[in-house]
Amino acid sequence: MNGVGFLALLGAICAADYNNRRIIELPEIFICDELPGNMNAICFPPVGIFVTREQADNWNLIEHEIVHWQQYQELGLLPFYLKYAGQFCFVGYDQMSMEVEARFNECEYCKTHYRECVRNGTAKTVCNPDFFTGTNFLQDLPSGPGLETNIVPQ
Repeated sequence: MNGVGFLALLGAICAADYNNRRIIELPEIFICDELPGNMNAICFPPVGIFVTREQADNWNLIEHEIVHWQQYQELGLLPFYLKYAGQFCFVGYDQMSMEVEARFNECEYCKTHYRECVRNGTAKTVCNPDFFTGTNFLQDLPSGPGLETNIVPQ
């Protein structure tokens, strides 16, 4: 999916959520064989949380995604996605306050160096040497300051 298609999908979801906003205590959790970008789980409001089959029993990882669901509940759909995308583009994945908040189970170093910790196995949430490496849907989005260096291995 290219950047325009992703933004169109996001706009449709935002419109649906705006017209029929529902706050749910806990999201529905969907188990999948794989996720884009070598991710292990993703919170996709207003739908729910998607987790790979291999991580389905990993409660540290699911708790991380539940924090994102709570952020969505507090902010609303459009502000959640705008804030998340803005932070991702301007400060990078590892330094995003929304991600750091969700990394409450991690040691102080891993809270702000998460990709490194996930790749080398020191993260408490998950170990994945291929995390945020290679080609993934995020590389199709328009780039901004620091975006490319935050998704391509150095």
